[in-house]
Amino acid sequence: MWSVDAIQIVNFKAQPSLIASLKEFISDLQRASPHHSGFSGKITKVGDLYKVAISVECGTHLIEQNAESSNVYEAVYFVFQAAFAKLIEQERSKIQALPTKKLGAPSKNVALKKYVS
Repeated sequence: MWSVDAIQIVNFKAQPSLIASLKEFISDLQRASPHHSGFSGKITKVGDLYKVAISVECGTHLIEQNAESSNVYEAVYFVFQAAFAKLIEQERSKIQALPTKKLGAPSKNVALKKYVS
């Protein structure tokens, strides 16, 4: 599920600005990982410390990120930026694993010729 509802907020009431930030970060993650199944997270306040944890399901892989800070916005930012970077890295590794062909090489595939030309 790609929504704020997938995030549990424990021991404090989230301000509208936090909810708006979470929606934006979740939207960015979803755009970076269109084939992935979903996402979940938890933000917990323990004393003066906010603990943020998220996980993104990527087929057979699970990307998990955690952060702690006295500033909830800072913790959320660090967690989502780290997850976003890992998703981009994973997508890039998929692209590098694709078979490549030299552009000048002859091909019997007409669709490929049209696309490359």
